[in-house]
Amino acid sequence: MSELLITGANGFLGRSLSEKFQALGHRVHCVGHEFGDIADEQTWDKMPQCEILIHLAGSTFVPLSWKRPAEFLQTNVVGVQRAINWCIKNKSKMIFPSTYIYGQAKISRVSETTKPRPENPYTFSKQLAEQCCRFASKYKGLDVTVLRLFNIYGKGQSEPFLIPHIVNQLDKNEIKVNDLVPRRDFLHIDDAVQAFVHGIGKINGYEVFNIGSGESWSVKQLIEIVQDCAGTKIPVVSGNVVRSNEILDVVADNSKAKDLLGWAPRKSLIIGIQELVDEFYNGKNSK
Repeated sequence: MSELLITGANGFLGRSLSEKFQALGHRVHCVGHEFGDIADEQTWDKMPQCEILIHLAGSTFVPLSWKRPAEFLQTNVVGVQRAINWCIKNKSKMIFPSTYIYGQAKISRVSETTKPRPENPYTFSKQLAEQCCRFASKYKGLDVTVLRLFNIYGKGQSEPFLIPHIVNQLDKNEIKVNDLVPRRDFLHIDDAVQAFVHGIGKINGYEVFNIGSGESWSVKQLIEIVQDCAGTKIPVVSGNVVRSNEILDVVADNSKAKDLLGWAPRKSLIIGIQELVDEFYNGKNSK
């Protein structure tokens, strides 16, 4: 069993990771936002020494990154460099969760060798953070695994993320979304957690893995699945609002993770959404 430090442990993914690793018998130190600013060196001076750092803490919401780009760079780049410095000092290994950084790729099914094309401040900050990790691995000997997580969903995720945004409108007169066209690769949080479980024993040098389902679904299809699961036929209203630099299709080539980590997604989108719909109605009935 390993001793782990998880930053961002109070977040959507952090809570599930902490619970999973504790259940597996690992010793887990959970650090939330109350611990301090991760871009501040003094915050890291207070961290307990551990074998492995899972550095989840960061800023994540794309529309907000356009409004606060400097904040995203400070948290997601300077904060990651602080984490790297801490790992080197304590001879710790690191798992760094990144994201889809391929932008308007020339192919829809992207592999880890596809050229990054970040098209918003959030993904730009993540690409820079990855470069910090790679540099530290090459010149400082840091063992670090980068998991490029695609669109995670599941219990505990809040709005304004897309799937909870749709589910939470099941008691309304209509379902409103900005655009029905974009397609995304959606991965259930249980499968995302399993990628970390498979990864902690195989951190060696610098490696990057796509962690996605390998399928894409449009906003229109998501709404149809949600309504099928709920047994509703609520009118759908699209604002036909296309975000700046919108990416129309996203699919992960996850073969490297399957081959080297022994990981593969298990939960289908339909089953995952059915769980969320059931939870939504159970919550309504308990009030």
